[in-house]
Amino acid sequence: MKKIFALAAALCAAATLSCRNSSKVDTGKIGSPLPQWEEGMLDIHFVNSGRGECAFLILPDGTTMVVDCGDIPDSKKARWPEVDPKPFPGERAYKVDAEYIRHFLPEHSGGMVDYFNLSHFHIDHMGTASWKGNDISPDGYALTGLMGLYDLVPFKTLVDRGYPDYDAALERTTAHTNIDHYRKFVSYAISQGMKAERFRIGADDQFVLRNNPEAYPEFSTFNYACDGMLWQGGEVVDLYAGEKPKENGASCCFLIKYGNFEYLTCGDAGANTAVEIPLAHEIGHRIEAMKGSHHMAWGTHTKEAMAILQPGVIVVQNFTSHKPWIPAMETTWEGSPKTRIYTTNLYPENLQKEDVQRSGSDHGGSAVTDEVYAAETEKLSSKNGHVVIRVEKGGARYRVYVLDDTDYEYRIKQIDGPFRSR
Repeated sequence: MKKIFALAAALCAAATLSCRNSSKVDTGKIGSPLPQWEEGMLDIHFVNSGRGECAFLILPDGTTMVVDCGDIPDSKKARWPEVDPKPFPGERAYKVDAEYIRHFLPEHSGGMVDYFNLSHFHIDHMGTASWKGNDISPDGYALTGLMGLYDLVPFKTLVDRGYPDYDAALERTTAHTNIDHYRKFVSYAISQGMKAERFRIGADDQFVLRNNPEAYPEFSTFNYACDGMLWQGGEVVDLYAGEKPKENGASCCFLIKYGNFEYLTCGDAGANTAVEIPLAHEIGHRIEAMKGSHHMAWGTHTKEAMAILQPGVIVVQNFTSHKPWIPAMETTWEGSPKTRIYTTNLYPENLQKEDVQRSGSDHGGSAVTDEVYAAETEKLSSKNGHVVIRVEKGGARYRVYVLDDTDYEYRIKQIDGPFRSR
């Protein structure tokens, strides 16, 4: 009888082990395409078109979100040289972003994205209607940036800093952006069933799980800042004291939390605005990851802010020769020495030292010699490619993947981690 029970126990243990092994998450391998998202994961994809920012998120229950979809044309008059479009010359950014998103959309999505958040009204985040190569939709708006993306991957809810009064939104800032085509697009998309909302500071119910929220009580989002105003001490505070911020300072900023994992995205509201440092103090603790604010340009990522946030990972989406800015990388590491910085593009030449001549003012570019440039960029965790932060179910650990951006196969070039959420 004892032998029978022992055999039964052994068979049960073997079955349990087999079941565990069969359900083990595929973490992928170098040279193979990135495995698809699975229920319970949090995916943050930084899509590299070489022509603007675009982040695609898959939340733990399969709710999806896109933050920004830039679309910068080639320009011989550009102040700083641009990197080549990815994956091939002549590719339009919104089409590259759409191809990427469609590849990784969960099967249940029906080809649609749940949320689109436009951080602010700049062309590297929303596209430009002035590009002569734009196609025009039958409803009169240019197919560029998020407007072109919607034509290929519709989204159910649009959240920006202006709806429904864009005149008031533009009046809030000193840089008046022409968004006539965008207004036409919003009107058209609403007629097709899309919802539009204004970003609400202090809200924790604007970006919510739509499929199975009860299964993930440890997931939440919080809207910290927009229009140069910050949720601070339980109330909305005007960081510009009645003055008008530039458009970057009006960017939407929100924090995603999944268990012990926290991710911050702030558009272009770096420390070259009034937002970065007060926001870091309001959050007040270490986080696991953040998007590089304003592409890590000059004046961003101060030692003070980084010493508070101490992000484990920063992903910088950039596409011009002067970003990431070497002094901003240095102040990041001064405040947070263990931060790993990943950049989607690194221009092949050092042009930062010429910034004094290019801009007519010194942002520290004159100190960036060829030797300094080589030494600092060598510290980057990666220099080219799509970057994916994949958080395990429950948020306790995460990995960082770098994907090949030279075709549409999304093969893994690099896997870092797992890192433990703090």
